[in-house]
This record gives sequence, structure tokens and C-alpha cells, in this order.
Amino acid sequence: MNKLRDYQREDVEFLKKLETAGCFNEPRTGKTPTALVVFSEKQIQRFIVVVPSSALYSWADECSTWTDYPVVVCTGTPLQKHKIIEEWEQGALIISYGSLKEPRTNLLSAILRKLPDGCIIDEAHRIKDRKSANAETCFALTTKIPNRLALTGTPAPNKPDEIWSILHFLHPNEFKSYWKFVEEFCYISTRLNQQGKPFKDIGALKPSKVAELQHILNDNA
Repeated sequence: MNKLRDYQREDVEFLKKLETAGCFNEPRTGKTPTALVVFSEKQIQRFIVVVPSSALYSWADECSTWTDYPVVVCTGTPLQKHKIIEEWEQGALIISYGSLKEPRTNLLSAILRKLPDGCIIDEAHRIKDRKSANAETCFALTTKIPNRLALTGTPAPNKPDEIWSILHFLHPNEFKSYWKFVEEFCYISTRLNQQGKPFKDIGALKPSKVAELQHILNDNA
């Protein structure tokens, strides 16, 4: 089996002590092997990995490279996907954001019925819009899956409030309210849209809150 780099080994030792955590290392620093080794050393028995569709098979390859887990990739027709989930008993089930959020197939409920004990979401910035289907689907995973990892090199790619979705995924009770978080950490101004209706414009992170938010992230990533 391959050997992690020293900084990856340090990350594994830190992350495996936490039930939920984010890994926000820069792109191409090996977050995938780190996450897989964390779950392996925590002895997670059955877990899902939510990824962009283009990364399904690369994740399957990485899982086989870095762990001894059996791996299944959830692809095909809706009936084929349901059969894959029904027959999945151990190891990693790798599924795309698109498949998981599709309401007509209800794969989310089928997965939760299997009682997985772990979940990894790759490119977690894809849930930055808290009202998106990606975000709402991933939030639903928090109700029954205790061990969760969020991986991204850009946790808040555009505005600081975007980090809330990841924090809510990791700690839904502590970061329950988006607006409470925004009002505490960000500047807010009222502006008018093109129709002349007022809306709240979320601005920059308050300088007085930078250290506190950094502390929160350091404790969880």
C-alpha cells in the first residue's frame, strides 16, 4: 500500500480524532488519500462518497489504491442504481451529486436506509448555495450519518458567507441558522434590485471576526 506524505500523515492524525471535519488544503495536495486513510483508520465499515460525475472512477481507483475497502460506483439507469445500493453492504459507495439529488429516483432515501456510518463530500464548495439541490441533499445526509468529511481547496470561493453551508453540513446544530451566522460575521447592507425592491447584500467578513472564524476552521479542518 502507498505511503502518505508527512503533511498528509499529520492531517490524518488530526482528522481521525474528529467525528466531523473539513479538509481545506490547497488543490492537488492529496485530500482524497487523506480522507480515505482517515476512514480506514477509524474503521468506518460502510460509507458514501459524493463527487462530481467526472470524478466517479478516479475516486474508485484511489480507494483501491489507498485502502482495502470494496468499492462500488453507482451508475446506470435508475433501476440499476437502486439495485447497486440494495446490494451494497460494506465499503465505499461512490455516487455523483447529480444522481444523489435527483428527486424522481429517490436514491438518497435508499442510501440512508442502508445506515452508512460515514460520508465524504468532494469539492464541497458545490454546496456553497444553501438553497441549491446539492446543498439540501447533503444537509439531509447529516441526519443519520455520524462520520462526515468535507473536502475542498476553496471553501468560500466568492464571499465569506459561503462557508456556512460546509459548517452546517459538519455541525448542523451549532451552525443552524444562516442569517445568525451572517449577522455575526459579515457586513450586511440593504440595496435595491432592478425592480426597486430591497434586498440584503452580504459583504465582507468583519475584521473583528477574522480570528474567531479562523479559530473555528482550525478546530474543524
